[in-house]
Amino acid sequence: MILLKTVEPGQATGSVAQVYSVFDQLGEVPMPMRLLSASPGLQQVQFGGLRYFGGHKTLSAPLLAAIRYAASNLSCHDACLAFNGGLLQRMGMSGADLEALGQGRAPESLEEREAALVVFVRRALSEPASVSAADLDGLRAQGWTDADILDATAHGASLMASAALQKAFVRGSAAS
Repeated sequence: MILLKTVEPGQATGSVAQVYSVFDQLGEVPMPMRLLSASPGLQQVQFGGLRYFGGHKTLSAPLLAAIRYAASNLSCHDACLAFNGGLLQRMGMSGADLEALGQGRAPESLEEREAALVVFVRRALSEPASVSAADLDGLRAQGWTDADILDATAHGASLMASAALQKAFVRGSAAS
């Protein structure tokens, strides 16, 4: 049950219907998008972020899923953890790699530079004051731009924000 007044997929019109239609191929609208229908403007902002990351030139789909998995682990968001864990396994990531991600270690299935970025993002989210210029220099030396580093960290932070919103406004089986 969602505690806010939201729009059910079959009842959606306008911009909410446009966002919902993108998820028709999945068979259901994900809970974060349903929750955000309480504020169609905010839903559009979040959906714009999904489009941005979906077409990102340097952050690969496995890297982005690994960032979401690590952020889900930090925010104790079981539904997102299960979704992104399943996605990563379908992309070839092992259980040992998922365990490493959950513990802030580099998964072996990602390229070395991607593994370094996901480990950095997890630490930046869990211990933001620990980020140093040397950390950034190390990522730059691996070919990451400042925009890449910020984008990756913002991607993880947005998942943690989504998890907090769901914990506040969704109850029961609808939370998955």
